[in-house]
Amino acid sequence: MKDNEVEEEINSRYYGDKQVYLIGGGIATMAAAAYLIRDANFNGKNIHVIEGMKILGGSNDGIGTNETGFVARGGRMLNEETYENFWELFDSIPSIDWPNHSVTEEILNFDHLHPTHAQARLVTKKQEIIDVHTMGFDNDDRLAMTKLLAASEESLDGVTIEEWFDKHFFETNFWYMWQTTFAFQKWSSAFELRRYMNRMMLEFSRIDTLEGVTRTPLNQYDSVILPLKAFLEKHGVDFTLNEDIVDLDFESGAEITVTALKLGNGETIELAAGDVVIMTNGTMTDSSIEGDWSHPAPEVTEESRSARLWRNIAKKKAGLGNPEPFFGNEKETNWESFTVTCRGDKLLKRMEEFSGNIPGSGALMTLKDSSWLMSTVVAAQPHFKNQATDTTIFWGYGIYTDKVGDYVKKPMRDCTGEEILFEWICQMGWEEDWEEIKQDIVNVIPVYMPYIDAQFQPRKMSDRPQVVPENSTNFAMVSQFVEIPKDMVFTEEYSVRAARIAVYTLFTIDKEIIPVTPYNRDPKVLARAVQTILFLLRNENVEKTCYADNKIKTQKKGRSSMQKVLFVCLGNICRSPMAEAVFKEKVRQAKLTDKFVVSSAATSSWEAGNKPHKGTQQILDQHGISYEGIRSTQVKPRDFETYDLIIGMDANNVADLKQMASERDKGKIHLFLDIVKGKKGQEVPDPYYTDRMNVEFPRTFFWGAASSATQLEGRMPSDGKGENIWDYASKEYNHRFFDGVTTENTSLFYRDYQKDIQKMQDISFNSFRTSISWSRLMPNGVGEVNSEAVVFYNNMIDELIAKGIEPFINLYHFDMPMVLQKIGGFETKEVVEAYKNYAETCFKLFGDRVTYWFTFNEPMIPAEAGYLHDRHYPYVVDFKRAATVLHNIILAHCEAVNSYREMNLGGKIGIIMDVIPVYPRSQNPADLYAAEMADLFYTKSVNDAVLKGKYPEGLKDVLQKYGQLPEVTEAELELIAKTSIDLLGINYYRPRRVKAKDHIPNPDGVFSPEWFFDEYVMPGRRMNTSRGIEIYPKGIYDIAKKIQNEYGNIDWFVSENGIGIEGEEAYIEEGMVQDEYRIDFLKEHLRYLKQAMNEGSNCLGYHMWTFVDCWSWGNAYKNRYGFYRLDMKTGEKTVKKSGLWFKKLIENNGFTMVASFLDNKEYVPQDILDWSKNDYYMEGEGTAWAVFSDFATVKGYQFEDLENDMTAVEEQLKQQHPVIISVKPGVFTETGHIMVLSGTNDGKFWVNDPNDTEEKSHSTKEFTADELLNESMNFWAIYK
Repeated sequence: MKDNEVEEEINSRYYGDKQVYLIGGGIATMAAAAYLIRDANFNGKNIHVIEGMKILGGSNDGIGTNETGFVARGGRMLNEETYENFWELFDSIPSIDWPNHSVTEEILNFDHLHPTHAQARLVTKKQEIIDVHTMGFDNDDRLAMTKLLAASEESLDGVTIEEWFDKHFFETNFWYMWQTTFAFQKWSSAFELRRYMNRMMLEFSRIDTLEGVTRTPLNQYDSVILPLKAFLEKHGVDFTLNEDIVDLDFESGAEITVTALKLGNGETIELAAGDVVIMTNGTMTDSSIEGDWSHPAPEVTEESRSARLWRNIAKKKAGLGNPEPFFGNEKETNWESFTVTCRGDKLLKRMEEFSGNIPGSGALMTLKDSSWLMSTVVAAQPHFKNQATDTTIFWGYGIYTDKVGDYVKKPMRDCTGEEILFEWICQMGWEEDWEEIKQDIVNVIPVYMPYIDAQFQPRKMSDRPQVVPENSTNFAMVSQFVEIPKDMVFTEEYSVRAARIAVYTLFTIDKEIIPVTPYNRDPKVLARAVQTILFLLRNENVEKTCYADNKIKTQKKGRSSMQKVLFVCLGNICRSPMAEAVFKEKVRQAKLTDKFVVSSAATSSWEAGNKPHKGTQQILDQHGISYEGIRSTQVKPRDFETYDLIIGMDANNVADLKQMASERDKGKIHLFLDIVKGKKGQEVPDPYYTDRMNVEFPRTFFWGAASSATQLEGRMPSDGKGENIWDYASKEYNHRFFDGVTTENTSLFYRDYQKDIQKMQDISFNSFRTSISWSRLMPNGVGEVNSEAVVFYNNMIDELIAKGIEPFINLYHFDMPMVLQKIGGFETKEVVEAYKNYAETCFKLFGDRVTYWFTFNEPMIPAEAGYLHDRHYPYVVDFKRAATVLHNIILAHCEAVNSYREMNLGGKIGIIMDVIPVYPRSQNPADLYAAEMADLFYTKSVNDAVLKGKYPEGLKDVLQKYGQLPEVTEAELELIAKTSIDLLGINYYRPRRVKAKDHIPNPDGVFSPEWFFDEYVMPGRRMNTSRGIEIYPKGIYDIAKKIQNEYGNIDWFVSENGIGIEGEEAYIEEGMVQDEYRIDFLKEHLRYLKQAMNEGSNCLGYHMWTFVDCWSWGNAYKNRYGFYRLDMKTGEKTVKKSGLWFKKLIENNGFTMVASFLDNKEYVPQDILDWSKNDYYMEGEGTAWAVFSDFATVKGYQFEDLENDMTAVEEQLKQQHPVIISVKPGVFTETGHIMVLSGTNDGKFWVNDPNDTEEKSHSTKEFTADELLNESMNFWAIYK
């Protein structure tokens, strides 16, 4: 049956008043509820979750306060590859903290940003970090493991791990790591170990670093349970907490039909015909009990609730399993966790310094010699939604709770939180600092869990019941104690898979339950696992062998014949899938399919799961190239291990990839066009298509540029202009202006306006925004009008119209008349009235021809830059005065708009906003609050007032709290409420990225919005280094969507957008600035703008900043922005390459992206094979070389002889091979081309650069022979 037929069948069902009762509130029953709603179309109001505790979540817990301490009983490890149903389900559960994304997307995005790579997996009692790349197996261990993997499950009934393996196995690094990663004990079931080894075969080769671990952004209650609960509540699911179900009644007979639920309070819930019961038949955290700093966890006095219920029903019906093997031996199934809550991060910093792992990157650190076998986990901070920024936590656990501590002489089970932490501190060798460390501890909460390992107990196949028992009509069980073939317990996946089986079986849903992925049959996975188990034996044996002095000829290490290539771009819908599809086709044509594995991926998660862009599909279709099966996916940490070449389309992609990669894998990362002859260093811009693909705009679209009077006009003798604040400041505070350039020496548009307007027409402008200078039109701010100014502005407007260029006229662009500034500027209502008069004068003089008016450009800037941040005159730093100025500007805007309406001139009036979209560092509540406050102060304070007619919620409260509220009358609020605009201009240059405050602000300092957030410097961000700001084209899309979704989709246009570059004269060729960077900038932003328009945004135009290089506030002419270059010496204005490109853009009403990937006949797949050969030439003699070369031969590396005379091939080697390893110093002497290998009889080697004279060079490191082979790629990356 096809999926759509299945959906139709499910949708056509009618359940009547059928009820479903879910016993237990853990992830299994909650997942069952979600499947009922999503896949069975069951009414959520008829689903009842009954939980015996006060909180949902089962073993996925996380609770506490900053004052009393937090509790994380543990963390269920997630795994991206093997949790098939978990990821699929939570991809349909909306994230709470990341709007418009799923929980799956949120977790995988977080994990991508916080990859795991443990550097201190095992630690000795001497505080030495063990090299765990060597597993420590002997041949008996390997034989036993092989036999276990081959054994039938039936043959392992009741068999323990201890019975299967010899004593040596339990002394290996592998066992310590496996035991503490997956919570196995020696007495655990060999059956379960076999399933784990088959199911987690991927982890064999990365158990030493735990790179396969996927972590949630916060603890699993906050990150998994809360959004699932919110989803269920939205659909009306009924939750009953603190209520036990102690027994079930069944119909008599062979069938299993539940008829009633027995509550612990003596009440009974009678079931009607058709009702369904899904029961949790055991939970591993049952009967858990907490202690604190001063008290051990108390004795467990009650029977396991879930086990009690299971026991009761198992007595009544056959086929319901046997709880006794799991809940009958507390001594074997317990361990104890402890959560440490600290003030500040001193202890975490100490741990980071020791381990080399920042919080969230290290997974487990195990103290292997500790009598309790203690392990700790430092998650990314914060780990709880309500965790304060000055609070940190980590958690740990001990497996052997009945053993006496090494420093605290009693069993862990009897220890207080303080004693447990002291034991751990002593194990770390920090006991001398105990008193200092203790001062920062809020609490240590131990949690004793009597049944946490119960699911691993030896058992018979029949002890765990089927999810839906045979002969069941309305009953299923879900937990870690049901039987699911081939799957492994103690995982989130097991619970979710059980829930899916239960719902799909009881409700006859004919849809696939994603099967267990057979990684144990994957040749690549098996090969890595075998290498881990077997090859390291040779390493251990070789290291113990003594070699006679021996001389070996110069040799070459060969490479695998199969190249794995990954193409990467930002979204994986345009460039990289194009590269993947075309490259696969070229591989096929060249008959090299046996040489390549090819794929593609994205550095972002924006397009996850999407097919290639329709434009990409069209082009591939035109060329008959298949893209079947290609979907966007995000780069994963394991990709750096899997692929030989990882190829980014542009420099940003490469930078992002190198941020993610380990040092040893950075050498695999390259820029795409570096491979193509003659194109080294060039980028493939985003978006990139291989044939014509037009980005088309409406025919009525406004194209042009923007500027302002002060920045463009300049001054002429006897022009009658009055002084404004910039004329004054650029003279009186001349040191604040780059090169001391004043407003008099600007672009002289006042003189050259006719020529300049012709230049606008030359590049096809149909609109142009500039401002009227208040001080030019009315030199005294009020009263007499300057006739020279009237003539100029009339002529300018007429000339624009005559050339077919629509004038967009702005009334105020930061240029307060100095005479009005002297009486307080916009701090005073007098100037508000003067502005109203000035606006009305402009409307009367020019309103018959000007259709588009704007009251202010960026109203926030005069307040923020002039009265708070000391950037603009009058250089005041006073928040309350800044707030007063902003409020009065908004009033002035309202007065002008209403005056214009009363004059009935038939045009449109609006305002120009400076919008900086705010992005939090993470979805952690503290970061989200920081973003909310930044947006409140800098954007919503103006946007809401102008576009919604009221100040945003919360603004008044926060200003009032800090004594910063300006005087505002009810009449003024009414004026704001009744004023609306016709057209909105948006200026966009950069994003604002923020994070929670690292430090509490000084309460005696000047109040500012920055009291609530810190700037976040995002790693790998793309920068305009001339201005020190981030380039983020998608920001323009995000702004458009916000206008559409939050501000009524008002008509708007991009009123400013551009890139200022210092030293553009360096790009002059043949008399023209070759500003390709500006063209790329425009393309990228216009692509996102058009995407928003396609989705319904009412954008009417695009104006770049600016027409000609103009004077900037403070920076003067340091950074150049224009389509035309201004020669400061001659005044000549010459078009740049971007101006010609913009002309073509306007004429085509869009632009065409063209590239030559398919047409590049010289480029064939063989180029990658040739280009990617990383051969390492080695020469040597003596014991060290003999050990190394012999080992390499044993490992399967192919060697061939070269000429004996190394001098004869020296130059050739230098040119062709980036790294040469030589035993003898001095063979080659050019830096970057020589590595010296030395060694000892015991198989230890040192490789260093003799040109590096530092005593402790980063390039000097001790290796085993195996590590030296593995590290070769790293050397190649460093010294290429």
